[in-house]
Amino acid sequence: MEKLFAMSILEMSFVPVSREPSSADSVLVDPTTGIAAVAFKEGFSYLYKNVDTKEIKNLLKDKNISVDEWVNNNLKKPKVSCYFLCKKR
Repeated sequence: MEKLFAMSILEMSFVPVSREPSSADSVLVDPTTGIAAVAFKEGFSYLYKNVDTKEIKNLLKDKNISVDEWVNNNLKKPKVSCYFLCKKR
């Protein structure tokens, strides 16, 4: 199962989102699959599945959307699955 999951991640088309200021070092989203990856400045990185693709497209289109607000409003929904990826040393 983990191998299949890792292989499917490699086939995604992530789009980087960069806005300042933000509590995230980097945010990558895939508007097709509804997956987001966030590396937070405190060093923890997470992968989120089942993110609303409409909200991902809105984030990419509207440069005035705060990344922090978007993360709080869209990645903490009950339907979204969160997976710990790693911690920066």
